[in-house]
Amino acid sequence: MAGPDVDSALGVLAAEYRRAAGRFEPMHSTHEGYAVLQEEIDELNADAARLWSSVKADNEEAALQEAIHVGAMALRFLVDLGAKHAGAWEAVRARYPERSSTR
Repeated sequence: MAGPDVDSALGVLAAEYRRAAGRFEPMHSTHEGYAVLQEEIDELNADAARLWSSVKADNEEAALQEAIHVGAMALRFLVDLGAKHAGAWEAVRARYPERSSTR
């Protein structure tokens, strides 16, 4: 079975983003955003370490789930703080022209 394409992965991230946005207040600062991302990265690292040490411990699902959390919180960082700092967002966004293909 093939892995996800970009659109499928983005759909999962969007769903997790919406779930988290419904449960938690928006990020208020880049410092808070950093702390949230770091927490998710720490959890991802813990799952990856367990996977590595147990070599195929059938824990790939947990590592993928944590990667989704990291991606969703990165998305939330962009949405919440991009809205708060619109000038900075527009400057950064201009560096990434939209493309027709997402693969």
